Amino acid sequence: MRCVWIAKRQPFMANHLERLTFVDETSVKTNMVKTTGWAPRGFRLVDHAPFGHWRTQTFVAALRHDRLDAPWVIHGAMNGEIFDLYIKTQLALREVGAWFLFLPPYSPDLNPIEMAFSKLKALIRKAAARTYDQLWAALGHVCDLFSDEECYNYFKAAGYETD
Repeated sequence: MRCVWIAKRQPFMANHLERLTFVDETSVKTNMVKTTGWAPRGFRLVDHAPFGHWRTQTFVAALRHDRLDAPWVIHGAMNGEIFDLYIKTQLALREVGAWFLFLPPYSPDLNPIEMAFSKLKALIRKAAARTYDQLWAALGHVCDLFSDEECYNYFKAAGYETD
């Protein structure tokens, strides 16, 4: 399936970037901490993360060639019903006659939104949001940091480059 996608679908899609929308979800929490840091030589790096009753939030968004679109946060995990609600209320893709293609299984390298979410999670860790209000504010701020050039570069890195 990957071979068909790379050989047939990617070249066609690369010439129609304005029609592509990659949708994905990722978890965000109030206990996210940076994975690396700096401390003076001989000293341990100490950071703080809450312990106890934090709940997972799910962040879902759509990546287009020129923007991160329709960010949405839900309590808990994503399921089919909530995904359909997101598509219907936030993107309205079905109403404009869009059709859906699902990437081959285990193909994050073909999905440009994976790179965008990697940046998003790194910046959320850096923000060290410890309440839901702080987390949502940080998500809103981070979403505004994605430039049109950066979004296009995610598409290009995933193989959707125009000639």
